[in-house]
Amino acid sequence: MQTLSSIRHINYIFNHLIYDTEGDRLFSKHSHSLYEMIYVISGKATYSIENQIYHAKPNDLILIKPYTYHFFEIIENAPYEKISILFDANYLKLDLSFVKRNATVTNNKDNIIQNTFDKLVYYHDTFNEDIFSQLMLACTREIVYNLSLSTSDAVDLKQHSNLIKVAIDYISDNLFTIKTMDEISNALFVSKNYFLSLFSHEMNISPKKYIIEKRLLYAHDMIQMGKKPSNIYESLGFVSYTAFYRAFMSYFGYSPSSTKILNKTKGKSSKSKKSK
Repeated sequence: MQTLSSIRHINYIFNHLIYDTEGDRLFSKHSHSLYEMIYVISGKATYSIENQIYHAKPNDLILIKPYTYHFFEIIENAPYEKISILFDANYLKLDLSFVKRNATVTNNKDNIIQNTFDKLVYYHDTFNEDIFSQLMLACTREIVYNLSLSTSDAVDLKQHSNLIKVAIDYISDNLFTIKTMDEISNALFVSKNYFLSLFSHEMNISPKKYIIEKRLLYAHDMIQMGKKPSNIYESLGFVSYTAFYRAFMSYFGYSPSSTKILNKTKGKSSKSKKSK
């Protein structure tokens, strides 16, 4: 994988990446508390986004809502290049109420969005990091505004099986109160083993891990907003602070009490030219 550019901040992340033909073509599932825009420059990949599946192609723009599990698989033996922008909608003062589903995919027919991403590549190669960050945020707003006008061109995404769709909806509605996998399988009227097997196969993650990681993302946001870790773990469904602490450390790589301190820094960034 080549990193052509990368900017990291508490409220936004910008990455311009090329995945070459070497190594694993299936990339791990993940979720985050920010919106994510993915613009496909070249190559093809299949995105699994909660209960939706989409075969992405060049010039497609994918917008994924926060707390939405997703992963992608490169589906041809050729380089896959994309730009991804993760952002806090409140920080950018953007209204994304037009995004009704977990993900929206738009075919770029009029080239307006493509031209904006072309500008981003030019800005990265021309300006220093501080100026580029400001221009990148302005372009992000511009893309969202244009996307809100083109929702009629949104693509219908293929759905996972109806059982998994119902399971995801059930988990979403009961995220902090679910105690066992039997509870979910009973609600679906199937055996636990069948549910566990189907969910893991379609979502590329076990339902238990899926639930824990979603809870951790909510915990992370609550701590950033000033909540004490010792006061929130129980309301999020963790049986003890020890279990919450260990899960938090394993997922984020630092303790719950360190969250605010770590996020006060701007983080790492890198800028590099595309190899010839």
